[in-house]
Amino acid sequence: MIKNTTRIGYVNIENETIFEVGRFAILWNVFENTKCNNKCTCAKIVNMEKSIKNSDKEPFERFATELKNRANKIGRTVDKYVNNNVFPINGAIISATDRTNYMPAVIEFIDSSGENNLAGAFLAIYRIRNNMFHGLKGHSALDDQIDLFKAMNAVLEEVIK
Repeated sequence: MIKNTTRIGYVNIENETIFEVGRFAILWNVFENTKCNNKCTCAKIVNMEKSIKNSDKEPFERFATELKNRANKIGRTVDKYVNNNVFPINGAIISATDRTNYMPAVIEFIDSSGENNLAGAFLAIYRIRNNMFHGLKGHSALDDQIDLFKAMNAVLEEVIK
């Protein structure tokens, strides 16, 4: 099957990927505006845990499954995937304190298949967003991450609806 692509910079990216990444950028903007008073931090995400509890669990389960699948695809345990890929040491806007304090929430979220520590979902999304918009997310591999973006978009839509 031939997929429709658009050349951006020096890479061809599938149009569906461009659409989902664009949706992600807009959904994140709305989330940060409405849930984080225009300035998202890990601490704000953890503090909003109570407001997330009544959300539909399906998008969270889907996102946790996608993160677990990504870890498996690259041959890493969930712990190593979160440590090396979601919270990379050379990651943008991250401190050693944030790594220590917030990585366990993301790991618990994934290990519980999206049942526990829903703030872990948003901490992961926040890190992926920072990694992407600060240069660590490989633009040439975005097409391989379409399911990740769809899952993140579903979580964001669930909470901002």
